[in-house]
Amino acid sequence: MPIFHWTVLGLSRWNRFTTLTVTASITGALWRLKRTADLLTQVSVEALLREQRVTTHLVGRNKRFVFTPQRVTSETEDGRLLEARDDPRSAFRGQLQETAWDDLHVAYFSRTTQYSLLCCLARAGQVRQGDLVGLTHLEETTLTRNLRPLAAAGWVSVRSGDDRREKLVRITDAGAAKLAEARPAWERAQTRMQALLPKGTWQGLLAILPEIERLTAGA
Repeated sequence: MPIFHWTVLGLSRWNRFTTLTVTASITGALWRLKRTADLLTQVSVEALLREQRVTTHLVGRNKRFVFTPQRVTSETEDGRLLEARDDPRSAFRGQLQETAWDDLHVAYFSRTTQYSLLCCLARAGQVRQGDLVGLTHLEETTLTRNLRPLAAAGWVSVRSGDDRREKLVRITDAGAAKLAEARPAWERAQTRMQALLPKGTWQGLLAILPEIERLTAGA
């Protein structure tokens, strides 16, 4: 949603920023369950600000993962292709909580949309999936796609309501624990962004977000 960025910054100033890079160590119970416990220790994550593309560099291992919604790849740092998967979300179909993941599952899963969904569910409690569409401002198909791997990981519960056509969604205890574990890395990313922006811009962004939310809801 670039509109609120350049409205506050001015287009010429906003155009100076093209990427956000965060250094982190991503560990925890999920990765042990999925038999990838050490895969994301010491990584550098680079997100492009104008397209859905995230590159995760495995520091010191001459390897990187590249995520786009339609394709994920594993490459060497000089760009030699190791593995690729088109339509990566389809690889989660039929999985159980204990199903092991490969590198490309991890490349698809380790991004920020799921973190935002967990935050929203932690605030809202159990909520109808239709209402979650409004809370997250995601299209219903996009929301369903992003809930699927969270449910497969055991972080989110999705069940039928009294009306069998209605789905009720809530964060699980495991999801709440993962959210608490991920929060420090998220806060470091926010701090990094604040440091990159001109003085006063961060507060301006926060001030205008309610209006952007109102306009988006009415679109």
